[in-house]
Amino acid sequence: MPEQEGIATMLQLKAIDNDVKIIAVSGGGMGNAIDYLDNALKLGAKAVFEKPVNLQKLINKVDLLLME
Repeated sequence: MPEQEGIATMLQLKAIDNDVKIIAVSGGGMGNAIDYLDNALKLGAKAVFEKPVNLQKLINKVDLLLME
C-alpha cells in the first residue's frame, strides 16, 4: 500500500470494527510474504493470499465471507 503499511491499516480497521472481514494479500515487498501473512492471520485476517493470487480461490473466499 503506497501510503500506509497493510498491517497498520488492518489494525486501524479492527479498532473501528473488530468484526471486519479482512483478506490480506502480499507479494513480499520489503520483507517475507509468508511472515507478513502469518502476522495478518494472528491479527485476525479471515484469509491470506500470496501473490500471484489465484483469482478463483480469491473469489471463492470472498463469496464465503460474504455469506457469514
